[in-house]
Amino acid sequence: MRRRDIWVTRSRSSDLWATSLLMASIRAATFSMEARVSARRS
Repeated sequence: MRRRDIWVTRSRSSDLWATSLLMASIRAATFSMEARVSARRS
């Protein structure tokens, strides 16, 4: 039981890390896109 709980908590934490990394990558992509658009405009 304890081993299962540890595995579940680990999987949950890894999922959180994956989602946070995905969100960060999306934010970076949108930021770079906005920077490119602003550079083209100027």
